[in-house]
Amino acid sequence: YAAGADYNPDLCEASVVRGLRRLQAEGFLEPDYFIYPGGHTDAELCKRVRKWCKAGVRAGTTDGTCHLYGDGRYLLKRCFIRAVGTETSAEALTRIKGYIDTAAANHDWIIFGTHSGTVSEFDHDLVVTVLNYAADKGFAFKTLNDAFKEREWLFLAAEQQGMVI
Repeated sequence: YAAGADYNPDLCEASVVRGLRRLQAEGFLEPDYFIYPGGHTDAELCKRVRKWCKAGVRAGTTDGTCHLYGDGRYLLKRCFIRAVGTETSAEALTRIKGYIDTAAANHDWIIFGTHSGTVSEFDHDLVVTVLNYAADKGFAFKTLNDAFKEREWLFLAAEQQGMVI
């Protein structure tokens, strides 16, 4: 329901609610973050996700870092650790190292993602190399929940000032 001619915000919201209920039924008591399927986001969908979740995470983005409050807590960026399109693993590593270097210079944070259940999209060596590079740059590794708790005040302040949705 999230893209194309079939896009329907009501059906998207119903899907969010079903997903949250399923997660809770499976023992995930606080499913606070919504990952937008296919990366589709718009203001209406963000508004609806806001009713149910603390934040929303987009698919891979062009710069991969979350600077301060960025585009708001319902449009958090995510950097996939994988080659994109015709990119080789070496080219992907160079691109992702650039994201890490930018984040380190700006005191940003990065949400890394993988599709680890999809063998064709998971490159173990690339993941290990990227995480080691980030660790060497001084990054601490945290769950999204822990990292968001540390930065939530930035998002709240930006929202109060009308700077983000």
